[in-house]
Amino acid sequence: MKKFKRILYFAFLLLVVFINTGCDKNGFYPASDIQIVKAEPFNILPTSSDFDSIEDGVVTAKLINTIPCELVSYDLTYRTVLNEPIDSLTITDIPINIPFAEADTETDITLKPYQKHVLDLLNNTSSNIAPIRATVTLHFKDVNKNEVIRNASFLLYKYVETASSD
Repeated sequence: MKKFKRILYFAFLLLVVFINTGCDKNGFYPASDIQIVKAEPFNILPTSSDFDSIEDGVVTAKLINTIPCELVSYDLTYRTVLNEPIDSLTITDIPINIPFAEADTETDITLKPYQKHVLDLLNNTSSNIAPIRATVTLHFKDVNKNEVIRNASFLLYKYVETASSD
């Protein structure tokens, strides 16, 4: 009887340990591993003061392990040349749905890292805040319900009109 109580006691302890470290930990449900390979063009040089002259950004991401995931949204935050945040321009939770299923396959994510109001601020301010750094925060959700966050950056320079040599 004493031996049975010991076995029952140790089984209970093992159950408590299992419940406290259980299946919600990353050892049981590992997260996807995403690598940002590149962000191009890193330096965005407008060809005019028009918003249409700003290129789209392309972030290339690669799934490193075999745990499928999906890019569900991204955020845009901005900083001046002095690394001061421009909080009034921040945009969060921009929805996007791009699946990542195959390991070691690069996927291009095309997006507009700069919105019209950013260019308007850059063109209309008397302060020299250029280049403005856009940080794109990518939010991934994997099949194990883990959230994986990765960042990419771009720099936007102010358009400077040059004199013609005619």
